[in-house]
Amino acid sequence: MKIEIKRQRHGPCGNRVEWVRAHSADPAAIVFSPPLVGGNAVQQIKLFRPLVRSGYDLISYTYTGHRKVSGRFCLSGTLDTTREILDQARTAATTAGLNLYGLGCCYGAIPLLYNAARMPAAFHKLILINPIVRLNLAESAGSFLAYYRRLVHQYRILPGLRRALASYLEFLFPHVPRRRGAFGELQLNRLNVQRIFFDIMAFNPLMKGLAVEPPVLCLYGRKDRILHLLSTRTRSRYENDIRSICPLVTYYPVDGDHLLSTAGVRRKALNQLVHFLEA
Repeated sequence: MKIEIKRQRHGPCGNRVEWVRAHSADPAAIVFSPPLVGGNAVQQIKLFRPLVRSGYDLISYTYTGHRKVSGRFCLSGTLDTTREILDQARTAATTAGLNLYGLGCCYGAIPLLYNAARMPAAFHKLILINPIVRLNLAESAGSFLAYYRRLVHQYRILPGLRRALASYLEFLFPHVPRRRGAFGELQLNRLNVQRIFFDIMAFNPLMKGLAVEPPVLCLYGRKDRILHLLSTRTRSRYENDIRSICPLVTYYPVDGDHLLSTAGVRRKALNQLVHFLEA
């Protein structure tokens, strides 16, 4: 597997961004995959290395505000960064005469679907894995307060808000490495606080009548506590939210968690994913 790393400037402020393309020996198509918040350009390459071995090139990138790139981070800014790199991916696919597929996991589904709705001809098919399409912030705040009360009951002290929030994030995202002043690759001193406050109050870009045209495969774990806390509490409402954006969606629930942690579940999901792309 050959890895190609590109760094370039984009946007009115000339922020430096990084994107990565993993090359297969004889690609059948290109898969474009937004990263997770706290991840970097090689995160999706590592997660979906079997796709490359199955004959697909894979392109991903790094959001602003993360290590090795410039700019400040906010949720709404991920939409712009995704559009810029998607333009590069479309050019690469057109030049090579290959179909372009989209793959969005968790939060990465939001910038993927947002841009797919605005570029109807960009993607041949889309795959969503444990996608978050609605940020249910009221329930998220209630979840954090319940967790905070459990900390107080467990330790018999009133922990500081910063410590409690760090503990809560570790509970929700045990796979994201912790460093002082960082959430994974996201540098906490480069958060655009004012924009993030606005995003918390109003950021739900997919709940504005957007719809994507390509066929969509949606895999989600029945035991995913992150979806349960951050998105919605009922399976039927979750599926309806996705169908309102993706009318041609096929669901494939699996008995797994947010990371599809067990080898059997991952293998089953990957087989279904490849079958969908090849159909």
